[in-house]
Amino acid sequence: MGSRVARLLASLAAGIAVSLAVPAYAAGLLHEGSGLASGAAVAMGCDTDGVTTRYSVAAGPDGFVVDAVDVGGIDPGCIDGMVHVELRAADGAVLATGSAEVAGSTQVVDLLAAPPPREVSGVHVVLSR
Repeated sequence: MGSRVARLLASLAAGIAVSLAVPAYAAGLLHEGSGLASGAAVAMGCDTDGVTTRYSVAAGPDGFVVDAVDVGGIDPGCIDGMVHVELRAADGAVLATGSAEVAGSTQVVDLLAAPPPREVSGVHVVLSR
């Protein structure tokens, strides 16, 4: 088990992207991440090899906002299940949430609130079947 956790952590560290694409790895593990450019996502449930996330940024009335999260690399076993996304602040507070039914290997999850990117410190994703 320790070797598996070490591989997962090494994969997570190697896969963090600076371009707002944030890979996620999970095998039933809960991991909290931080930093918009280096945040972490959590995939649990029907997908055990991880997903990718990409923030959709749009122009709002007071500047740019994160209005959706694209979740990719979803396992076919998750289709017809649900994906739930939370954007978190540095202190762990939930800034925005959204859910969608999984229709394919990539799913856009529209958020109920649209925080400025500078406030987003992490993303959490839960997949369930």
